[in-house]
Amino acid sequence: MWAIILATVLAGILVLIIIAFCIPVDMTFRVERYGRLQNRVRISWLFGLVCRELGDRKRVSATIKPKKRPTLRILIEILKTPGFIKKLTVLLKKSIKIIRIKELSSHLRIGFDDAADTGILFSILGPAVALVNYFPHCSVRLEPSFMDEAVFEGYFNGEIRLQPIRLAPPFTSFIFSMPTLKVIKILLLHK
Repeated sequence: MWAIILATVLAGILVLIIIAFCIPVDMTFRVERYGRLQNRVRISWLFGLVCRELGDRKRVSATIKPKKRPTLRILIEILKTPGFIKKLTVLLKKSIKIIRIKELSSHLRIGFDDAADTGILFSILGPAVALVNYFPHCSVRLEPSFMDEAVFEGYFNGEIRLQPIRLAPPFTSFIFSMPTLKVIKILLLHK
């Protein structure tokens, strides 16, 4: 009798978790630089009922020991793992397909000390901006500054939506693949 009740409760909890992961997550971000760099990210879930604001916060200095960071040797060993780069690119491609861009806009003013360098930069970026503006919900303006001073100012903001349940298959196949398990083993051995 207790086993049936326990199984029913666990099945109910599992169904609630699956339903919770089906609800989309919205992320709104804005990065601007007019003199000083400012950024703000707002993540909302349950159609705006649960929100979290991330942004410019002053860091509190404490006497916390710095974490041991992976060395260059470990990073090279990870990158040399056969099949890991391929699995990682497949994960990124599938994740990008899942993310839905609701809005993406930018207005930047860029210039170098030398006007010729600014012209070279815009000969490369101009066609790329034209291609980005071709997509719906994307508006990018890039303005050259041919003054005799280096300039980088403007804003970049966007809004994206994703359903966490749709990320489960790509992440599961990535995490349980042999190259990723080998990388995890490498990281655990060098800890």
